[in-house]
Amino acid sequence: MGRGVVVVSTLAVLVVTSPARAQQPSCALSGTVVSEGGFVSGAEVSVGRFDKASLTDSAGRFRLAYLPCDRLAIQVRKIGFTVLRDTVIFGGPAEISRTFTMISVAQLDTVRTKADEIQYQVPRLQDFEARRKKNVGGYFIGEADLRKLEGVSLPSIMRGRFPGLQFTSYRSIEAARAGRSGSMNGDPPINPDDFRSPRGCWVAVFVDGILLFDGLPKKGELPPDIGQVMTLNLSGVEYYSGASAIPLQFKTTHSNCGTLLLWTRGR
Repeated sequence: MGRGVVVVSTLAVLVVTSPARAQQPSCALSGTVVSEGGFVSGAEVSVGRFDKASLTDSAGRFRLAYLPCDRLAIQVRKIGFTVLRDTVIFGGPAEISRTFTMISVAQLDTVRTKADEIQYQVPRLQDFEARRKKNVGGYFIGEADLRKLEGVSLPSIMRGRFPGLQFTSYRSIEAARAGRSGSMNGDPPINPDDFRSPRGCWVAVFVDGILLFDGLPKKGELPPDIGQVMTLNLSGVEYYSGASAIPLQFKTTHSNCGTLLLWTRGR
């Protein structure tokens, strides 16, 4: 299998609720997800480029609050159904209720397969697999899991799997930062107009062992947009939340906020 290419934008921003922004009106979207078989529970309803998502309950109900009053791209997905995409337009502060109807895909009979463990020939992936098996101080997502989740954004996959890692979204671009930076109770963690704010705690990012971002934006530079990374091009992801756990070869001057390592596909 040929080596893929990971495209990472150099644009990124922080979500910060300044007093002026906090007073801006917001909108909400609620409703129900159904299919030909009835209510669909456990479906993810998400809002396009914004870090907003909700899972439907046993009655197929969901609600998304504090949305921008704008034209929003909605996506509804669940395994066993085709992905549903729609658009909701807010003309002003309001709550819109919608019913989304999903279409189930044909279900094949269960087939039990047996496969050998992935054997990497590429040294960088051999090293990743060795660290993953050793599992000392890091958090890992291997190729098998990534293949099952193709089409899901990388931030969505990492949320909940990597403790302490958060993604801040500002002007619809996502970047990784340490969750412990600033307040966790809704207070602004950094100044939205100053990406070099001392209260910011950005995560260092490596791609195939090459430093892409050292955790401290230079003048005119922004943290990488992790939301633009295509998971179908990855063989592995690993994250270290503290400097003491980071492998020596991946430590940087500003890696106290954590380090994210992305490995592209190969054998």
